[in-house]
Amino acid sequence: VSASLNGTVRAYDLMRYRNFQTLVSPEPCQFNCVAVEPSGEIVCAGSRDTLLIYVWNLQTGQLVEQLGGHEGPVSCLAFGGDASGGTSFLASGSWDKTVRVWDFVSSQSAVDVLKHNSDVTAIAFSPDGLTLACCTLDGQICLWDAKEAEQTGSIDGRSDVAGGRSSLSKASKRNSQGG
Repeated sequence: VSASLNGTVRAYDLMRYRNFQTLVSPEPCQFNCVAVEPSGEIVCAGSRDTLLIYVWNLQTGQLVEQLGGHEGPVSCLAFGGDASGGTSFLASGSWDKTVRVWDFVSSQSAVDVLKHNSDVTAIAFSPDGLTLACCTLDGQICLWDAKEAEQTGSIDGRSDVAGGRSSLSKASKRNSQGG
């Protein structure tokens, strides 16, 4: 499944190498990200201009729901949850410095809003589906308990983001002391 700035979400059959479903929103918009629910029945796409998350049934191609609440473009989506416990979450990250965790089984409004210090660029659930990792533009990775909406840890990656020489630096590979 792919999402595009041209306003389409396309599902491909990898055995036959063809596009079998094209999903569109009711109004023209540009899609930044896409996520497929583990069962393969539900597809979600986040928009950068309408600030909404569109939810489709992949089999019928019908738009099921539009989730709103972000105040900036939706940059990333991920499904998670504990299948044995009957919980299913959709997490959406945005340039508004928040991650919203939606209870996808009961289709309620956002379960919780997880605030960050910078724009959220990527999110991922752990294999058990209960821990959510959120990466932000300032190089932080925050770990959250998805059920309790509590931050359980963080990794500071700012030094990794900053590295390298400046374009104005006089040091080069040839004259560097360290080689």
